[in-house]
Amino acid sequence: MVCHAKSQAKKQLEASQAKTKLQEIAVQRYTEELKKPKKEQRGARKICEEVEIEYQNETGRSLHLNHSTIIRHANGRMSIQEFNAGKRLLSDEEEAVVLQFAEETAARNFPLSHKRLREHVNAIISARDPVWNGIGDKWTERFLLRHSDRIQTVWSSSLEGARARAANPTNQKQWFEVLYPQIVVKKVDPDCLWASDETGIQMGVAVRERVIGKKGQTNQHQTREGTRENVTVIVTISADGSSISPAVIYKGQAFLPQWKQDNPLQASYDFTTPDFEVISDLNCSLGHSKKGWTDGELGREWIEDFDNKTKDKANGRRRVLLVDGHNSHYTTNFLLYAQAHHIDVLCYPAHCTHIYQGLDVVIFAPLKRYWQQERDTTEREQGQRVSKSNFLSVYARAHIRALTPENIKTAFRKTGVYPFDPSVIPDEKLAPARETSTKYHPIVPLKTPVRILANAITKWERKRHRADKEQSDREGAESTDSDIPGELTSAFEQLTEASHPLFSAQPLGSQVSPPQFESIMISPIKHHANLLQIEPENDRERLYQQALQEAEIREAELKGQIRGQQAALVLQNAYANRLKKEIHGQEEKKKSKKSTTASKIKEVNRKGRLLTDPELMQLYAEHENEILEREAKKVQRKEVKGRYTEAMKNWNALEEVRKKKCKEITERYQVALKEWEEEKELAKVEKRRPQWKKPVRGPLPKATPKPKMADFELGNSSGEEFDEVDDDATESDQE
Repeated sequence: MVCHAKSQAKKQLEASQAKTKLQEIAVQRYTEELKKPKKEQRGARKICEEVEIEYQNETGRSLHLNHSTIIRHANGRMSIQEFNAGKRLLSDEEEAVVLQFAEETAARNFPLSHKRLREHVNAIISARDPVWNGIGDKWTERFLLRHSDRIQTVWSSSLEGARARAANPTNQKQWFEVLYPQIVVKKVDPDCLWASDETGIQMGVAVRERVIGKKGQTNQHQTREGTRENVTVIVTISADGSSISPAVIYKGQAFLPQWKQDNPLQASYDFTTPDFEVISDLNCSLGHSKKGWTDGELGREWIEDFDNKTKDKANGRRRVLLVDGHNSHYTTNFLLYAQAHHIDVLCYPAHCTHIYQGLDVVIFAPLKRYWQQERDTTEREQGQRVSKSNFLSVYARAHIRALTPENIKTAFRKTGVYPFDPSVIPDEKLAPARETSTKYHPIVPLKTPVRILANAITKWERKRHRADKEQSDREGAESTDSDIPGELTSAFEQLTEASHPLFSAQPLGSQVSPPQFESIMISPIKHHANLLQIEPENDRERLYQQALQEAEIREAELKGQIRGQQAALVLQNAYANRLKKEIHGQEEKKKSKKSTTASKIKEVNRKGRLLTDPELMQLYAEHENEILEREAKKVQRKEVKGRYTEAMKNWNALEEVRKKKCKEITERYQVALKEWEEEKELAKVEKRRPQWKKPVRGPLPKATPKPKMADFELGNSSGEEFDEVDDDATESDQE
């Protein structure tokens, strides 16, 4: 494990803690010396020297103890550490609660930052001090330093929410229940147990690494050749430590002759689809697809290639293949081929491959690290970038280094597949799922008696609901809750009748507000140091001092417990409010979902399952039919849109002709009307009648009805008939 140098503040803190511990040892020895006869007593200076020598012999470091300080502490004076502890913003109980909260949120993959820690601490202090203005900017750093043995700051990495929720004890139990009959009961040999997964290899993009640069630079560029183009590699391993040659899929519209290259791995994919070109002289074929990914058609060809490479080794025995939930693994053609050739296909629970898939857990990380090393070596020594023309020869070296028999066996062992052992998955891996668990997982751990009682109440309540449901399903059946105490049953019924949300048979929704706690002001502990330091003159005063000291201790313990409980309530309240917002978001998301076979498959995929099960194969077939129907409707909509677009084009052309004729008719009418008005004025001057009547424009050409999309959707393939506008349309009559 890499060790980092300690900061100066950390060194000072450790030195202070070590000195405090030595002072306590010296005070204890000095107090014991005072009980001896005066002639036999050793002085404080002698005891300090003795403790210093012991510490130096034990650690090799030297510390100086002041004998006057030891005498003062032995006489009851407060140490500087105790004095500083009394000025701290949080009590020991409150800090313990904050520490538990920080550890639990980190375990659930919602870690605190300095900002969020500051917000929570301010909320705790404000609950007992309404006029609080906030902690300082450096307080969180000192808090982390003080508790560096339990928490520290680390770089965070993203984990998809679906993965955090899916890796839970229920899914794990169900997954191993699927594995057990297929592997243990059927006694599958390790050489017949296979696992496969695809990974993307970027030919030109490197991961960050620390390099040497000029002092003062914050960033150092590193020139790299190549592009961000991705190559898909399908890796398949066996529980006996062996593997078969990988499948490689390039991104491209067609196969290019320059892709022919050395093939150390004999990456043979006997695909017969037009998307693959056979390289006969190297006895292999390289796949290519439009996007560089695998799909249903390539998946069908891959399962056949897998069968050809493993059937001789199986020698008639049934094989088990573990895959993820990619849609290329549950097409009808894929599953029918596997079923016909004695291959049981098991699928991991959805979004759980980072825990249960050995390739993800053990193999792919070193594979990509070795790939980067081999690619950099090729670029440095040969002076050429890695491309599709030399990819296999470079990748082969990384593949061989990563897929050793030891690594492959470790991949199956660390995921509990072979040897079969569900206990190898640590509970810490499932901690993020506590956010959505139906079991009681408080964000701040409760005291043991409270936790036992809370779990018992939750268990009894579930049993009561289960008993009521079974009784309603079986008409006339006797009640099964006889083992539930009558007092608890009565209390549950009263709470249910009162519509208490915690005892509702329905899941809690965002409309249910979490219980709000009311904070109380907690006065500071009042010390009577002056009274306790007075030398008592008689036994009664000595008893009074002793009683006062005991009362201060009891008050400190009581207020410490109250502060700790209130701090826990503040954090629980903040956590409950955040969950309410998350539940509301999930409810809004569910409103827009429709029930289809795709949603049914998504529900099935949440758990591990045997893909070659007849019922599942029927469901997948229905899903494929739905996809074909959607594609057919999509083509039909495209054709309808095309006809509608063509009809609109014709209508617009006719409309332009009509508008042009309307404009011509209107212009001729306006000219005729102007001439008539001039004739009318002239006739008025000459005191006669106009020589012709006032012109009439007459009707304009009517617009052809505009096409409607509905007419084409109903099957009207021709749409509306549009007649050409007659050039001899009705015009205005003129005299």
